[in-house]
Amino acid sequence: MRYLFVFLLAWSGLRAEATAEFEAALQQHLDAIARRDLGAFRASLTRGPVLYTIFQNGGAVTTPAETLALHEEWFQDPNWSWEGEIIHQVVGSDLGFVLMKYQYRSTPEDTPSTTWLTLVFQRLPDGSWHLVHDQNTLITPELAGSAD
Repeated sequence: MRYLFVFLLAWSGLRAEATAEFEAALQQHLDAIARRDLGAFRASLTRGPVLYTIFQNGGAVTTPAETLALHEEWFQDPNWSWEGEIIHQVVGSDLGFVLMKYQYRSTPEDTPSTTWLTLVFQRLPDGSWHLVHDQNTLITPELAGSAD
């Protein structure tokens, strides 16, 4: 029984460490967007060849280079703003996901659109976390109250 306790204690410490590392990587990713910092954004992306970025309208790109190119253009626009909150997160030993809800404005005068944002990060053997999936889903007025 004592060995089981020691194992569970060690496992819980590793899980807490993974969660803290995931949350730090997530914050770095979100800060890169808020600062329109392409270099920091690039550093948060997967090292692999596939990164699905799915847009509000259902369109998608499938590579880190395409995602980076879109963000490079987006970051050049000084007028947009977004504010989000974390609704739910799940972190495992090598995969973590967060569901966010955010308000986006193309210009300060625009009425905000509300969007669900799902971000999935993978933990590499070196302990770093990188984005492997990004999905935006527009919340239409008729669905706005269905998941609050």
